[in-house]
Amino acid sequence: MTNNILGIVLSFAFIAAIIAISTVLQKLKLIGDEGSRKFIHIGVSNWWFIYVLFLKDNIWLACVPPVVFIVLNYASYKMNLVKAMERSDADGLGTVYYPISLLILVIASAALKMPYLGALGILIMGYGDGLAGLIGKKYGKRKLVRNKSVVGSTTMFIVSLIISYIILSWFAPEFTIIGSILIAVGATFIELVTPKGIDNITVPLGSSLILYAIISVGGQPIFINLIIGFAISELVAVAAYFRKSLDSSGVIAATIVGTTIYAFAGLIAWSTLILFFISSSIITQFKKYNKIKLSAEYIKSARNYKQVLASGLIPAILSLIFFITKSEVILLTAISSIAVSCADTWASEIGVLNKGQTVSIATLKPIKKGESGGVSILGSIAALAGAFMIALVYTASRYTDTGKSVQILFMITFIGFVGSFIDSILGAKLQLKYIDFKTKLITESSESNGHANKKASGLRFINNDMVNFISSLLSALIALAAFATII
Repeated sequence: MTNNILGIVLSFAFIAAIIAISTVLQKLKLIGDEGSRKFIHIGVSNWWFIYVLFLKDNIWLACVPPVVFIVLNYASYKMNLVKAMERSDADGLGTVYYPISLLILVIASAALKMPYLGALGILIMGYGDGLAGLIGKKYGKRKLVRNKSVVGSTTMFIVSLIISYIILSWFAPEFTIIGSILIAVGATFIELVTPKGIDNITVPLGSSLILYAIISVGGQPIFINLIIGFAISELVAVAAYFRKSLDSSGVIAATIVGTTIYAFAGLIAWSTLILFFISSSIITQFKKYNKIKLSAEYIKSARNYKQVLASGLIPAILSLIFFITKSEVILLTAISSIAVSCADTWASEIGVLNKGQTVSIATLKPIKKGESGGVSILGSIAALAGAFMIALVYTASRYTDTGKSVQILFMITFIGFVGSFIDSILGAKLQLKYIDFKTKLITESSESNGHANKKASGLRFINNDMVNFISSLLSALIALAAFATII
């Protein structure tokens, strides 16, 4: 008990000292406002060593410092009590999320008797996220997403890799190399896509969860599949990056989606995903300049993480559920989701070249080629062909029973085809559209040629990526119901 009380005293003294030193350095103008916040951010993460040395055997006392600082930090946020760690902008609640993460990891580490689990998450959040913010802000010129820079994300990866390597080499040496890489990639991606402040929860908990997964399944075949899936998915994603089909964030998202599908659903499911991606990338470039002349919407940059997840998140989640349940219905639903994405992409990229009319699926009246919600004969044929290709590759590779394979071939093709029409309906009814007041044309862009466009229809939070995600989700529900009745 004496050791525990000493731990409590040292905890508060240590954190008070960190804040005091930061305040003094700030007053002496040796560090600026952001430097002060990052000094505290990094310094406080070292509290975990006090926890391990003095408090890890008494979970209730170990929870006291995080709980106290949740209350104090919230009070400071509301009343601006400790200026050295507060921001004036909206991400100020990050100071509250920080001790919440500490509390969760204290409880998890104690319950699992794995103190190194929390150490990894807290130190990656402290040093990785802290240094990424400092170095990225000073040297990061090239931006990725959410104002995060290439330099900042690279710093996050390197620091996370070093921390993971040290912890794994000490506590799980058999997973040191591949485990460190997987954790560093995961932590970097989480930090990249999470809004400011909230990453004080997502980064430490996400990093610790990845470590726990590695420790839990490392001796099983699934771990080998994770390694293989990561390697080949990263290879394809990097190749796509150099072909300008994916941007940096898209590479990370595609690698995670591909790794998940390969590891949990197998090579055949992964192959259908890659077939969709490669074929869609080729079709996107087909007569590209003709498409641009028809619609400015076809001036496309490399796909980012949002576009990758819009099509890949549902099949990835379903692959994980399949791994847990071993349900053929779930696996077929995942493949159908990929077929929907392929059908929709083929319909959009080929349908715009239709020489006949394009009509709105909602009103059946002629609309501009390339406008969301439009359908054409050529586009419908392309949708059918895209869905059929995915269905054919999957059924031919997996089934030997001709009767069953034909039935499933038809079902996946039909669901993929219907899913492309669901996407069109959502695009016509819900997707946010603007009207260019100069040309009077409907567009998905909020501005054209330097002037703002007026909202024409749709919901403000529904863009094309959200439409693709919702149509993928709805189609998956249809597929789940359909296959549940025949399998």
